[in-house]
Amino acid sequence: MKKLFFSVLLTGSLLFAWNFYGNVELETTYDDNILNLSDNDLHRFEAGDEDKFKLETSDDLIISPKINLSLKHHEFFSHTQILRTILKFNKYYQNDIKDNFYFAFIIRQYLSAKLDIAFYYYFYPEIFINRYDSMSDQSNSYRDFTYSQNKYFSKVRYRFFDIWQISYRLDFAQQYYNKYFTEYDAEKFENSLEIAAELAKWLELKFGYIFIESNSAGENAYFDPAQIETVKDASYEGNFYQIILDLKKFMKIGKNPLSAKIGFSLDEKFFQTNNRDDTYHFKRNDRTFQFNFGLERKLFTAYKLSFDYRWEKRNTDSFLTSVERDKNYQANKFSLSLQYNWK
Repeated sequence: MKKLFFSVLLTGSLLFAWNFYGNVELETTYDDNILNLSDNDLHRFEAGDEDKFKLETSDDLIISPKINLSLKHHEFFSHTQILRTILKFNKYYQNDIKDNFYFAFIIRQYLSAKLDIAFYYYFYPEIFINRYDSMSDQSNSYRDFTYSQNKYFSKVRYRFFDIWQISYRLDFAQQYYNKYFTEYDAEKFENSLEIAAELAKWLELKFGYIFIESNSAGENAYFDPAQIETVKDASYEGNFYQIILDLKKFMKIGKNPLSAKIGFSLDEKFFQTNNRDDTYHFKRNDRTFQFNFGLERKLFTAYKLSFDYRWEKRNTDSFLTSVERDKNYQANKFSLSLQYNWK
C-alpha cells in the first residue's frame, strides 16, 4: 500500500511539474496562382484545356486551421525541455484537389541559457503539384503529379555577446511520388547556417544560407530503363540566401504594440542530368526570388492578429526557350490569421 501511495504521489508531482500550453490559429489566404503556372499555362487553362488542368480557378481562397500543443518541463538536469505537436490543414475553397495537411513533432532541449538543440519531424501525406505526362504510362494522358514527404532535421542554436545568435541546421527529406512518376522519388539534404544580430531591443537582423542537394531516382526507378522513351532525372544542387529585418514591437497602436518583418530570399537550383533528351532538366537553372512582409499585433491578452504578404517570381534558364516559357512564373499571396494562446 505504501509503494502504491508513493507511486501515485511521484506521478502526480511529475505531472504538476509539466507545463501544458499551446495555441489554435485560423488563417485565411488568397493565392492568385495556386499551381505556380507560367503565363503560357495560364493561357492554356483559360482556353479550357480540361485534360491538363483539373482546376476550377487558377487562384483560390485557402482556409487553414492549425493547432499547436506544447509540454514544458525541467526534468533533464533542471534544464528546460519542450515537446511540441503541430497539425495544420489547408482547405482550398474551389479546388479541393489541392487540399493538404501536415503533422509535426518537435523536441527542444535547452542545455544552458545560451545553448539549445532541437529535433523536428514533419509528415506530409500528399502534396499535389500539377498534372504531367507520365513516361511509364502508355495511355498518353496527363496524370496527377503528387508525392508524400518525410522530413527530419536537427538544429543547434547558440547565443553570444548578448546580441549575437548563430544557428546550424541539418535537414534530410524523403519524397515518394505516385506510381506514374517514381523516377522523381528523391532524397534531399540541406545544410543551413543563420546569423542574427539584435541591434536594438526592437530590431533584429538575420542572414541565412542553405546548401541543398537533391538526388532523384532517375533510371534506378525502372526495372528496365531501356523500355522508357525518356528517363527523367530531376536531381539538382542549390543555394538559398535570405535576409530578414525583424522589427519587434517597434510602435504602438492603441494599447498594444505592432511588430513587423521584412524578408528577401533567392533560391537557386542547378539541375544535374547529362541526358539531353530530358529537355525539362538538361542544362536548366532556376532562380526564384521572394519578398515577404508581415505585421503582427496583440489584440487582447490571449489573442493575436497577423497579416502576411508574399511575392514570388521564378526565372528559368534553359537551352530551350520552350522550357523557359513553361517554367517561369509569378505569384502573390495575402494572408490574415487570428491566433488564440493559452497557458
